[in-house]
Amino acid sequence: QWVSSCDSLGVKITAQAALPFVKKFRQEPADTPLESKRPPYSKEAFVEAILEFIVGDDQAINVIESPRLRKIFLLLREELKESDIPSRSTIRNHIEEVFEEHMAELEEEMAMGWLTCNNASNNDTMITFLTALLRNHKIHVDMAEQRIR
Repeated sequence: QWVSSCDSLGVKITAQAALPFVKKFRQEPADTPLESKRPPYSKEAFVEAILEFIVGDDQAINVIESPRLRKIFLLLREELKESDIPSRSTIRNHIEEVFEEHMAELEEEMAMGWLTCNNASNNDTMITFLTALLRNHKIHVDMAEQRIR
């Protein structure tokens, strides 16, 4: 989507690392019908689609309890039973699980970092300032141990 925005604004994408992805995006048809992206039905795919709808469109979790929405689901899949439609508690639990997974991935990605300083500048001043900034964000800093947690 950002590629389309850049194109419409006339912004040239020059980042070498992004170019293969940009090329692939531009080669894909612009308006692919939803039918071509439809996964085969399974209970897991059904719950995943509901999650994407609720989270992606910023819907209230209790929308799943709407009798009208449940009626649509039952209408679209003859063998579907009311008990196959997840409750808001089930949806909330799935959202929490996905959130925790993403947070764990993010924590892992951000766990290690490096800071390289140029000895020609005043490193002590920079480290003091960096320590203050990080502590303002409640990030533990121990420069004696050379660790930021």
